Amino acid sequence: MKNVYENMNFNIDPDDSIAGTWTEYFLGIPIDIERGLFNGVFEIEFDKKKMRKFVRQGNKSLIEFLNKKNISAIELVNHTQKIGAAMPGLGTDTLDKRKINPYKIRKGDKKILLNELIPYWKGKTIADMLGKAFKEANIYPGEFEDFIESLPRITCQTDMVTSLGSALGVWQGHLILDHETPIKKGLLIMCNEVQKKIKENAYKNHKELEFLRSIEIALEGVIIYARKLAEKLKEELEKTTNPKRKKELSEMLNICQNVPLKLAETFYEAVQSYWIVKTAVELAVPFNVHAPGRLDQLFYP
Repeated sequence: MKNVYENMNFNIDPDDSIAGTWTEYFLGIPIDIERGLFNGVFEIEFDKKKMRKFVRQGNKSLIEFLNKKNISAIELVNHTQKIGAAMPGLGTDTLDKRKINPYKIRKGDKKILLNELIPYWKGKTIADMLGKAFKEANIYPGEFEDFIESLPRITCQTDMVTSLGSALGVWQGHLILDHETPIKKGLLIMCNEVQKKIKENAYKNHKELEFLRSIEIALEGVIIYARKLAEKLKEELEKTTNPKRKKELSEMLNICQNVPLKLAETFYEAVQSYWIVKTAVELAVPFNVHAPGRLDQLFYP
C-alpha cells in the first residue's frame, strides 16, 4: 500500500470542503487484487467467450451432482419455476456493458490488469490461500464442498462458503479503527514512537519486530498519502481563479498541511484527520466495512 500511496493521484471536486478520495476520478474504486475476491470477476466477466465457458462448466458440475444424487435436472428447473424463483445465472452482458452499475476501465489499465496483475497473483491471493487451507483442514462436512461448488453462479466472485448460512470473506471488516490516537497525537508522533521501539530493541522476539516494522510501513504510507493530498490541494489552489473557491481551498490546504500528521486542534481539523485516515485505510480494503465508532465522542472538544 505504501507503493500505492506514492504513485496515486486525487480528485478534488468543486464542492469538496473535506479532502481525500480513493482515486483520481469523482467515481472510482481501487482493486484489492492481493485479496483475490474479485479477481475471477475481472478475469472472466470482461469476456463473453470466457463467461459462456464458465457457465457451461458450472452447468456441467450441477448436472453431474444432480445425477449423482438421482435428482432430475428438468424436475428441479420446473419446481424452481413453479414456486416463482429464478434459476441464478451469470447473464450475457460483460462488466462494462451492463445496464446497472457497469464497470468502466480504461483500455490500457484493463490490459495491465488482465495480462500482468491478475496472472501474477494467481495462486498467491488470500482467497487462494484460504481455499487451500479449507480443503486441507477438511472443514466441509460430508459432501458439502461438492454441493457448494456445483451450485449455479451469478458471479465469478470468490466466496468461502462455510455453511448454508455463512461465508468467510477475504477482507477485514466490521472493525472500529483507532481514530482517536491520530487525532490526539498525529501520525508523525505515532511513527516516531514505533521507530523508537525498534531502535531500542523494545520487542521480545523476531515476530514482534516484524509487527513493529509493518506498523512503521503502514504509518509511513498514510503520511505519504496525506502529504500528496496537500500537494494536490496546493495545485488546485494555484490554478483556481474563483475568489470564493480560492478561499475554501486555502483553508483546506492549511488544515491538510497540519492533520493528520499532527494533532487536531479544531473540530474541522478533527473531521479532516478522521477522513484522511479512513480513506487511506480503505484504499487497501475498499468495501466501506470499517465502522466509524462513536464520532460524537471522538470529535468532542
